[in-house]
Amino acid sequence: MRRLLVPVLLASAVIASAAPVGHVPRPRVVGPPHEVTVVASDFAFQLPDTIAGGVTTITLRNSGSQPHELALLKLAAGHTLTEVVAAAQKEGAAPPWMVERGGPGAALPGAETRVTVDLAPGRYAILCGVPGKDGAPHFMKGMVRELTVTAPTRTAPEPTSDLTITLVDFDFRLSTPLTAGAHTIRVVNAGSQTHMMLLVRLAPGATVDTVLAALQDHRDSLPITWTTGASALGKGGVAYVHATLAPGTYGLACFMDDDTDGKSHIAHGMLKQFTVR
Repeated sequence: MRRLLVPVLLASAVIASAAPVGHVPRPRVVGPPHEVTVVASDFAFQLPDTIAGGVTTITLRNSGSQPHELALLKLAAGHTLTEVVAAAQKEGAAPPWMVERGGPGAALPGAETRVTVDLAPGRYAILCGVPGKDGAPHFMKGMVRELTVTAPTRTAPEPTSDLTITLVDFDFRLSTPLTAGAHTIRVVNAGSQTHMMLLVRLAPGATVDTVLAALQDHRDSLPITWTTGASALGKGGVAYVHATLAPGTYGLACFMDDDTDGKSHIAHGMLKQFTVR
């Protein structure tokens, strides 16, 4: 989301003019992003009830036996987790009181994913929308909880990215090809509705089509060796995915359902296979 940045001198002048005589402004504390580690199990999240807002790097560590993700949903005042679960099961766009703010995409059992997001103060729901072996999303098994985000305790800049993946209706647009090595990927939702980005490394001989077939059959074993990504991002949302890629064949996919016809965005072509060298 773009922000209008007020020049520092102008901002300082406004603050000084508004401050009472004799008042000494508190110094602005600048530092690195906050770091939060969340442990996912079958089927719960372990994390503090309250964290400071601002630019925050969230590590999702999967201690369970199934893949898990962490989706952040900012809630308007007065809305409950029961309403969140009910809304998440309905077709169409999310209600206006629930805004998808991204979060770490699916991590395989024993692995972790890292995503940086800018969290505004407020109440959030966090949930896992990965379907279980029975086809029911994990939030239906209790993998949903509330999180309170307080005012930032320091100012942190957004990460420096080395490439951007733009989510549109219905494609992934890479600013530069992905290469082997460590990357900070800026993920931007420029589409007209909510999108997500799942990035997977395919097992030797597998294709994105064989992965989809395995997911649809809810098989215990998937032809993938590594995953990361950004969970559901509302229109205009931004997240930074931290990933280290080995050479191999990869796929990008969006599993959100379309707001108009209810079909998966994959059915609309939001699926891409590519090679990392």
